[in-house]
Amino acid sequence: MTIPNVERLVVVEWDDAWSEAGNAENIPKAEPSRVFTVGIVVVENEEGILLAQSWGKDGFGAFWFIPNGMILDVQGVVPGDPK
Repeated sequence: MTIPNVERLVVVEWDDAWSEAGNAENIPKAEPSRVFTVGIVVVENEEGILLAQSWGKDGFGAFWFIPNGMILDVQGVVPGDPK
């Protein structure tokens, strides 16, 4: 299968800043959560990387933007035969 305008399929390792919701009296301790996200690189620039996790007749969908300051590593996925 060939997807038009796709140059890179990657796995991004990054620290997510998500934490449980709190309130004014109970502020949760925010600790980074290690995340691995797989996607098609749509944009990669000085601000971060925009990944699409799906592609169809209407174009890309299911976007994730990850700021550069949260990215730990970006590895390309090598196409090959599934085993």
